[in-house]
Amino acid sequence: MREVAVPVDTERGRGGRLKCLRVLLRLTSSALLIVAGCYTYQPVALAPAARTGDELRVHLTDHGTEELARYVGPRVTALDAQVVGIEPDSTLTLGVSLLHFADGTSYPFTGQAPVAVSRVFIGSVERRTFSTSRTVVASSGAVAALIAVARAALHTGHVSPGGGPGGPPPP
Repeated sequence: MREVAVPVDTERGRGGRLKCLRVLLRLTSSALLIVAGCYTYQPVALAPAARTGDELRVHLTDHGTEELARYVGPRVTALDAQVVGIEPDSTLTLGVSLLHFADGTSYPFTGQAPVAVSRVFIGSVERRTFSTSRTVVASSGAVAALIAVARAALHTGHVSPGGGPGGPPPP
């Protein structure tokens, strides 16, 4: 049996294709995150509008920040949460997911138990709603970016339309 040495061009061969696929995977992941994040918060009146199951951003008063510090931590100015229950006095029982701090940072809430927030501790409330217009814009941008990457990959020869490495076979 005769051995034949076949040169491997890592720029155009499997290495180039894998690099292109990695870039495409990163762009696809980013696009999915953008589309998943196409929500907006709309101000609502607490009493008639909030319902069990709603996703809210509850902005605390200064007094609320002080009083809830033992449950959620110091300097928390707002809570992203799902409404678990509403008491007759408008106290919200919240399943908190994200804490917003006075310095502008946000961190996930690590507590397990729901947090009761009295109406007197609430400055304002916003409901998380799906934004169709943001989703259309983000999706269009993501599709355009994926098409541009695919075209660039095909143009540079890193990937051929058949899926194999670009360029002619070795002599």
